[in-house]
Amino acid sequence: AIPVSCHLVEAGAWPEAVHLVAAGHAPQSPHLASLFSFRDRDLLHNCGLAGATQLFLGTDTAASYPPASDWAAVQAERDACLAYAEASITIAAIALPPATPDFGRDLAILAAPNGHAILAEELARRFAADPHIALLDALLLAIIDRSAALPAMPDLAAEDAFWWRNIVHVRAMHWGAAPRGVIDIGQEHDCLASITPTADWPLLRWLNMLAMRQLQPAAKVAVMVMATDDGINLIEWIAHHQAIGVPDIFVYTNDNTDGSDPLLAALVAAGTITLVHQRSAPGAEVQIKALRHAVELLPEMRRYEWVLFVEAGEFTIPDSRYDHSLPALLRAAGDAAPGAMLLPWHWRCWPHRFDRAPGMMLTRFPHAMPHIMFKAATRLASLVAMHMIDAPELDAGVAVIGTDLVEIPAAQIWDRVPKPDAGGSIQHFWGKSFVEFVIKKQCDDRLQPATGMDNHAFAQFRDRNHPMTMANLHPVPSMVIARTRAAMERLLADPAIAAAAKVVEANFTARAAAITGDPTLREVFASLSDPITPLNWAADDVGQTTALLHRPDGVARLAGAMARRFPNGPGRGVIGAVLAAIRDPAVPLTVVETDDSQVRLWVATIAAARAQRLGLPRANVLHLGADHDFIADLRAPQSWSVWQWLGVLALRPIVPDSFVAAMVSVRNEGINLLEWIAHYQAIGVDRIIVYANDCDDGSDDLLIALARHDVIFLVLQRSDLGNRIQRRTLQHALLMLPELRRSEWVLFVDADEYVVPDAIYDHQIAPLLAKAGGLPTRPGALLLPWRRRLWPHYIDRPAGMTLANYPHALPNHHFKAAIRPAVATGMYEVHFPYLDPAVPIVDSAHVEQPASNLWSEIPKSDAGGRVEHVWARSFADFVIKRQRGYSGGLRSFDLFAEWNGRMAADNLQPVEPLVIDRTREKLQALLAIPDIAAAAARVAEIYAARVASIAADPELRAIFDAMPNPNGEQAG
Repeated sequence: AIPVSCHLVEAGAWPEAVHLVAAGHAPQSPHLASLFSFRDRDLLHNCGLAGATQLFLGTDTAASYPPASDWAAVQAERDACLAYAEASITIAAIALPPATPDFGRDLAILAAPNGHAILAEELARRFAADPHIALLDALLLAIIDRSAALPAMPDLAAEDAFWWRNIVHVRAMHWGAAPRGVIDIGQEHDCLASITPTADWPLLRWLNMLAMRQLQPAAKVAVMVMATDDGINLIEWIAHHQAIGVPDIFVYTNDNTDGSDPLLAALVAAGTITLVHQRSAPGAEVQIKALRHAVELLPEMRRYEWVLFVEAGEFTIPDSRYDHSLPALLRAAGDAAPGAMLLPWHWRCWPHRFDRAPGMMLTRFPHAMPHIMFKAATRLASLVAMHMIDAPELDAGVAVIGTDLVEIPAAQIWDRVPKPDAGGSIQHFWGKSFVEFVIKKQCDDRLQPATGMDNHAFAQFRDRNHPMTMANLHPVPSMVIARTRAAMERLLADPAIAAAAKVVEANFTARAAAITGDPTLREVFASLSDPITPLNWAADDVGQTTALLHRPDGVARLAGAMARRFPNGPGRGVIGAVLAAIRDPAVPLTVVETDDSQVRLWVATIAAARAQRLGLPRANVLHLGADHDFIADLRAPQSWSVWQWLGVLALRPIVPDSFVAAMVSVRNEGINLLEWIAHYQAIGVDRIIVYANDCDDGSDDLLIALARHDVIFLVLQRSDLGNRIQRRTLQHALLMLPELRRSEWVLFVDADEYVVPDAIYDHQIAPLLAKAGGLPTRPGALLLPWRRRLWPHYIDRPAGMTLANYPHALPNHHFKAAIRPAVATGMYEVHFPYLDPAVPIVDSAHVEQPASNLWSEIPKSDAGGRVEHVWARSFADFVIKRQRGYSGGLRSFDLFAEWNGRMAADNLQPVEPLVIDRTREKLQALLAIPDIAAAAARVAEIYAARVASIAADPELRAIFDAMPNPNGEQAG
């Protein structure tokens, strides 16, 4: 959130222009918005910040949740990183609609004298185009005066019917209607998961929330949990939350297959839970749907002041100072209660075992690590919406606190520091045993949302774990265990619950037996090395391991350590011989006989690295198949197999013969390729590496021609990974491509990004990086901040050079990195690498950056250079980009307008003419080569045909015409 000052005006007196001024980062500054996800970026856009603010979601569908102590080794791995850019400019005289509507404000108006009339007048303006606006006065009266008659409603659209039925039910609850014990919601409710900012809600949805917010709580706290196929642990989970003082539990469940439905029915009959049965279409975001239903369509939940939103693998443990009581912890927040309290995760480590161990969850896993993620206890009186389970959207200005009862500034909510656990924590049980992990994976695969956010690879069973040591021995308090055990006994004293629990246990036993008897799953488990085995070499430090290998006794020492670390697997007997061949390329490489395709590929990497060191030539066009897809799932060195270690160790001794390279992954970027290459040549890049992914725009021929003339090193790849191909590309480049190691520095960029070093370096990349490399600390990465180029609202792009066509730009907190491959251990996210421990990172001003600053919303220094990010050049360009696919599936049509901004005098920042002139010269030189020019002309023909098709498509034209134009110029 961005601290701002703004003019506050009476309701109904909104000016045509509102001046918003950046007000610094003082924690006490007011914030425009509380917690909300990328999905509701419109909240800020509707406050007029579209021109100064860019929301960012660094999504990583396969990313793990490593413990906090591992952040030095896995600095970029997050399922979601939420932030916004700082408003570093003043936005003046922007025509604005009314600010984002505020439920808290509307309720305050209602409570004032003549509040009904004031709010009715304002809502009439706000919802003037709503089909039900004629009934506004009667609807509002019926909401605030429960003796007033409800108006007769005409036939309602499906979604409007939800809100109307709920308004009727809320009135019934005011009159004493009994709470429902079982609620069914079907596929017709899947629309709840769609992205609809509150500012765009229809009238009935808005009035429904007003009605819900008027229900007064009668109890302190309830818990809402989403549980699917969690029957085996459900009794303990419910008993535990009863034991910490939460007797009322709402369970959302999704098409169980573990026989737990009778158990849930028995718990409902006993009055233990309120059950919401969900049925959803394949690919639906069931979690978001459940959260939205709970907040907007479950008035039974409004009987509670606070609700804790958690999952079935999470056990809440308030601190002993509150007698391990959640109500006591929440009471400590005081009468002027905040909107949310963040309870940090404690990540529970698990033994590397196949079958499920007997005993309680709370006793099976005594080791835990701090973690940056959290769950929120939320005060419903301030809650607007839930967009993901970790954090709520609250009324404007409502505070968020930690369990230490200290306010957490909005800018720190998503930083990389674990939240305070002084008052309590969430124990997150993720792995448990391999059998339980397989069942979890099968469930997640079945309910997989279209975004792929719950896509769990088998390797995560190993990679998300952590060695159990005395330092992280953190058992659950014995009092909590005793109280939970007593609550379990009370639940199981009910014969119906006990009988249903036995059925669930029998089903689990049968399912576990099937998994145990599956030879494929047995092989998968065997392939996952145990991360808990003690190591006697630095298993997270490739640099230190490389140094060990090159000591006089290094081969013997490292071979012995690896043999103990990896007692099984193909090629175990030749580790020493392979290490000797890695240390000295003159030593023959031992042939490894194996049917394991991954081992064969690592052996090929070792051979290629040796050839590179011996100066043997290799063709500059490389072909990769889907057999390389596995590398997309590689994580930190602690989780590598012995052959992954050997392959990477083989690359480390390669001595660079050039200073800087640029590496890019492309699909259907042919129309931009030559100018992009010419630009990087113009800033002094020595070598360009291009990965091409199933192109069908004629660019393969162009790329092959460029490789033929030694302009690029080309990797043509085929993959079954879909949008995850970029992950594979980054990993392959750093961990399997010897040619990358020929450069001391590598710029990892996209085809819409243009690095521009500052004028103090004559716009040349080499002196900027040379200064970094000359620092005593020898940094491993230099961060170059984005400058987001704004684009005109046109169908087709203007003619001419890209960097000349888009002169307006805004700062952005994203960045790309120049990396020294000699100290990198992976590239798991396009913005950032993993480096050897203790290797520092600097910004373009050569100032060292702590890890906690890397993903803050503050733009990095551009004193030494920046990345000009030309995300969209025209609507046709955007459609082509959307058609080829996008990591995370974020390219909805709305983004073409939403990610743009208003071009104004204060964001006119043209790229320096010298940079453009040098690029033009390099481009002309490339086009002077006949076969390159011919291939480029063919690419241009294909692109022109696609643009013409897009322009002639009536559906696409209608989408374009309906889009808001932030600049107001004539669309073309």
